[in-house]
Amino acid sequence: MSQNRDLTSDDNVIQLIREEALQLKEEIMEEEGIGHSFTDWPCDDIDRLICSDVALQAEIQEAAVLLLEEELTRSSVEEEEAAARLNVVEKDLVVCPLCRTNYLYQVGSVIKCSCGVAIDTEQDCIGLSYVRTQLEDLHSEHSSQCLLQLEFSLQTLPNMSRIHLLVKCNNCNFVGIVV
Repeated sequence: MSQNRDLTSDDNVIQLIREEALQLKEEIMEEEGIGHSFTDWPCDDIDRLICSDVALQAEIQEAAVLLLEEELTRSSVEEEEAAARLNVVEKDLVVCPLCRTNYLYQVGSVIKCSCGVAIDTEQDCIGLSYVRTQLEDLHSEHSSQCLLQLEFSLQTLPNMSRIHLLVKCNNCNFVGIVV
């Protein structure tokens, strides 16, 4: 058996496998006490073993490639789904305009913040998506005419029994009702 062969050629690899198979089988025959040499066996049997071994290795490699491709596809789909879920979560988050630190959340018909804000929206049947849209619209409307920051407050309007979230700007006299 030659150790210094060029193993880049398929023919060299096959020849090396053939030689190692012959040597291994001769060793087994000697251990078993079989008197005739393995080299007397028909070469077609060895060629069939080598071909089936090469074919089996090719099948294993193909299966491994398919498994890797499936895993890559699965992880890519999982990443896309996670990004979509994160995007939905980010879109649903509304920073409290009063404390500008915490997020608003809704319990039943009441929109709340851990800073103490609690606005009952039962009569209006609105939710956080409406509040987010109102805040965005009022901000856009105001920023088109003034660069100063809006001020938010909770107030009970005249002739109204409920608390409302209002927005105003002392610079340009912009006023709006968020909720």
